[in-house]
Amino acid sequence: MGYVALLLGLLLAVMTFAWMNRRSTEVEQLKAERARLEELLEECVLVRGDLESMLSELNRQSEELVKKLERQAQMERRSRTENAQSVAVEKIPTITPAKAAPLVIPERYRGVSQMLDKGFEAKEIAEDLQIGVGEIQLLLNLKNRVIREKTPVN
Repeated sequence: MGYVALLLGLLLAVMTFAWMNRRSTEVEQLKAERARLEELLEECVLVRGDLESMLSELNRQSEELVKKLERQAQMERRSRTENAQSVAVEKIPTITPAKAAPLVIPERYRGVSQMLDKGFEAKEIAEDLQIGVGEIQLLLNLKNRVIREKTPVN
């Protein structure tokens, strides 16, 4: 029976050693795995910084492109407007001012001008020629306008 106890003790010692050795190997594997994860985390931080830098650069380039396109569109609109204006100017016929038709005064109003020149009042002329005072005043205004248009401005 002594041998059995010795054999059981020896078996127990070997199993304990194997368990501890296995436990030590697991701890070493966990430490190695942790170190690998920390390296990956550091690499992720670096990649994140690079990605943020690239995104910032892409945003800057995008804004520059938008500004450039807006300037080109504005220049294109301006060019189209100028072209349309020049085409419109070419299509509009040159208008020459019409010559004024000679003033023809009806017979019943011819004496009005002479009487005005002699100093008669509009009411007196209206009674004498049997014309309304308003018509006399209209003729007087037209006469003054014609005189103004013929008189050169210095």
